[in-house]
Amino acid sequence: MEGQAKLHAAEQFVSLGYGDIIRRDAEFWSTQFRTDQLTTPETQVLLRLVKSYNAFSGDRVAAAIEEFKGRVTAWEFGREGSPVVYVLLPYTTNQIEGQRRYIVGNRIPEEAHAALLERLQIVFQSELGASEFTLDDRQHYLRVWWD
Repeated sequence: MEGQAKLHAAEQFVSLGYGDIIRRDAEFWSTQFRTDQLTTPETQVLLRLVKSYNAFSGDRVAAAIEEFKGRVTAWEFGREGSPVVYVLLPYTTNQIEGQRRYIVGNRIPEEAHAALLERLQIVFQSELGASEFTLDDRQHYLRVWWD
């Protein structure tokens, strides 16, 4: 699935999952779901569907992630009771969104990776009020959750 068709399907998926929030008269929704990997612009569209959920503001989060466009690999958006965003971080330059993945990339220096993680934490926790900010063991898969 490419381009607009993929985005339209993702919008329907998120609208269904957040049915109780987006459409107050919804008869069906899901409290546990997550999208496939998405680009920053695709993720921004989906985030804006959820205007407000406790400390989460879809418009504010969508605007804030613009800073990370071209610096991450991909995003996943969903719901684990409350809104959740997963961020996939690149190991090499060819893994950054928008790059040709079949071309060999240079390893991203640890200092640059650490600086990106620090900035992500400041934005998500300090500026956007995320309740949880957790990393996997290799520090390249980030989970951000709001309550």
